Amino acid sequence: LLWFDDDKGIRVLVKVFLEQHNFIISTADSAESAIEKTKLIKFDLIILDIMMPGKNGLEFIEENKKKLDTPVILLTAKGEAKERIEGLEVGADDYLPKPFEPKELILRIKNILDKLRLGGYMKKFLIAATTALSFIFSGVANADYPNGPVQFLIPKHLSSDIDKSSSALIHAVKIMEKEKG
Repeated sequence: LLWFDDDKGIRVLVKVFLEQHNFIISTADSAESAIEKTKLIKFDLIILDIMMPGKNGLEFIEENKKKLDTPVILLTAKGEAKERIEGLEVGADDYLPKPFEPKELILRIKNILDKLRLGGYMKKFLIAATTALSFIFSGVANADYPNGPVQFLIPKHLSSDIDKSSSALIHAVKIMEKEKG
């Protein structure tokens, strides 16, 4: 995790608390310092304050959210509804106003990290499924429908005669289209 806040006291307290809950955490005292750290390390989550000298937290999110592809929690004294909405609109994934309940911060972090892991598992599943399908199917036949082109997977057992199979399939589709009218 990357946690940055210009208030050294809060930065240290949050760091110690998160380390006690088995998180590996790096800290920064400014958006500029945080940017340098993100160039060296791919963080799972960034927690940041809004009000800081130099670039504020919202500017950091606007400029870096897409490049980093990392979830962000705003942990800030700006807790009014208008500020929370603004933070979420610029791309924060969660917003926790100060003062905050430390246990709530832990739960929010765990919820986001759990969703990331689930997304990672889903991505791995899709890659595995695609790989498995590539062993079953060897190619693609294209056919033009009135509503646009369609691709058909060709089973491997037909792959030795793939050109004839493709032609036969395309011909069959055209006949079916004519019969439908």
